[in-house]
Amino acid sequence: MARLDGTKLVYVGAVGTGFSDAVATMLGSKLDAIVTPKCAVAGLKTKGARWVRPDLQAEIAYRYVTTAGELRHSSFKRLVD
Repeated sequence: MARLDGTKLVYVGAVGTGFSDAVATMLGSKLDAIVTPKCAVAGLKTKGARWVRPDLQAEIAYRYVTTAGELRHSSFKRLVD
């Protein structure tokens, strides 16, 4: 996940919960449609990652933000139009 900071995207962590089977299937289809070879977040390198264009916005619930700016105990709520 990333957030917009001015004109650049900044990494804020991963979200691995909050997805029903139906939501996971829907998100999978949407993400498959926007795959790209390059990461949109400058400097982020993860071996074996599959990158997508930053076209989707999601509402994410979380407990707190670390001093490094990452979300902790994050959970997917919904896509935002």
